[in-house]
Amino acid sequence: MRLSSGGHYRIVTLVKKDSHVDLNTASLLGRRIIFHPRNLSLQIELGNKSESGIYFIDMTSASSSLDTTCFHVSVFGRVCQPNLTALSAHPGHGRCNVTLSCQVQDANGVTDSWS
Repeated sequence: MRLSSGGHYRIVTLVKKDSHVDLNTASLLGRRIIFHPRNLSLQIELGNKSESGIYFIDMTSASSSLDTTCFHVSVFGRVCQPNLTALSAHPGHGRCNVTLSCQVQDANGVTDSWS
């Protein structure tokens, strides 16, 4: 995690060869982080607005090449349970392209996007 102030914190390290996961509970997120190694997702419990910012994932391949992906995360106030609907699905070539709709009642100014 890199902060706008320039500081950065390691949140989780996963060593694929032995599937060892190391959670950095001394980071700003403390013990509120849950890492899901099956889908490489990071869950932040009880997030707050100060944790909004740019998060990076650095992945090093077996050949030692580094791939960095950037995520802009915004934390808003609590919203109601979202309603996720599959609008269409198009399978083909070993993949399935799905169009989803995510709606939340009384959530002005909140948008959702993913790919």
